[in-house]
Amino acid sequence: MKNLFLSFCIPIFLFGCKKDDANAPASTGNILTSIRADDYSGTNVLSVDSFSYDNSGRLLQIIHWDYDNAQGNSLYDSMTWKFTYNGSGNAPATYSSAYTVINQAAAHKDITDTIFMNNGNISKFSAYADSLGTGNFDFGYAYNYVGTPNPLYNSTISASIGPLLYVRTYLDFISKYLPAGSKDIFYAPDLTYSYTTNSLGLPVKGLGKEKTTGELETSITYSYK
Repeated sequence: MKNLFLSFCIPIFLFGCKKDDANAPASTGNILTSIRADDYSGTNVLSVDSFSYDNSGRLLQIIHWDYDNAQGNSLYDSMTWKFTYNGSGNAPATYSSAYTVINQAAAHKDITDTIFMNNGNISKFSAYADSLGTGNFDFGYAYNYVGTPNPLYNSTISASIGPLLYVRTYLDFISKYLPAGSKDIFYAPDLTYSYTTNSLGLPVKGLGKEKTTGELETSITYSYK
């Protein structure tokens, strides 16, 4: 199953958000520093995304790593994204990315991605790859939602580069809520998600289980500053 939250034992402190005291937002307990997603569907992929911000709370950098959970080796799509801003503007003025392990840009260059929205959330995502034949379906998901807030939601980024980040990383800065269920249109079984939240109502743990058998497929951990 492709990780929804790229949808994270490699020591987690290596991937914590690095901030110096002079350039860090106040510690309020609601600033997302990392997302760790463990896949149990047979691929044994551990994915970690860490986030850093400026003193205004604007996103400066995302670092993404994928690992083989069994052997601890780096796998693929390990990347860094950096953002800059003009003055006090909240929308990124520039956006750059670099693969830090294995460059898989060639594997994605012929893919056409489509995002469908419903009530401020991504209802469906699909991809079509010419490498599989012109217009051939590659993969996709359909989602339904409940009231658990998405800690990545950012209305400014959603209206600007949110779709670019989602397509390449499966990090959803667009949807206001986290999915209660996902249907893999092509590869994997349907999943249902449940979440544990903190005192602020933010998710700290999410479990994705196969809808028919209840078998655990993925576990997502959210960390905050």
